[in-house]
Amino acid sequence: MRIERRPLFGFPFRLLWRLSVAWAAVSGFAHLPLIFRYLEGCFPRLHPIGESGAVPHYWAAAAMLCLASYAGIVWLVRGTRSYSLTFFGMLRLVLLALLMLSGLGLLLHNLQDFTFYGPVYTLIKHTHLGCALFWALLVLVRFARRGLWWDRRRKPGRQARV
Repeated sequence: MRIERRPLFGFPFRLLWRLSVAWAAVSGFAHLPLIFRYLEGCFPRLHPIGESGAVPHYWAAAAMLCLASYAGIVWLVRGTRSYSLTFFGMLRLVLLALLMLSGLGLLLHNLQDFTFYGPVYTLIKHTHLGCALFWALLVLVRFARRGLWWDRRRKPGRQARV
């Protein structure tokens, strides 16, 4: 017996989310010196874009923040009654929250009146990079296993199939 799963979010939201995540990943990894060097070698016309790599990353982060806020509201209004997060879905949300908080710390570091130095800046930078890499790994695992971020809630008294 197959259970029909309706997606909680429509196609336009899922498309915008995937585009903003992909753009944030590409523009974020373009900040790394090794990747920027090889990207510039392969695509020399991208050199002017690579010099200001922070701006596209900020736009992608702003889009992700708006979409995550919308998703949180939809989840609270429609999703909590009929869906429950899986363990990996909850782990991805925790990593996404850490990514947003560390990204805010990196954004504050760029302001003139407010900055971090020494071990605090290193901790924020490594948290941001580590969460991004681990989050990307979990997304790849999700694609490989065709898993979902959520499961339909079971009715009381029903046992899960193994």
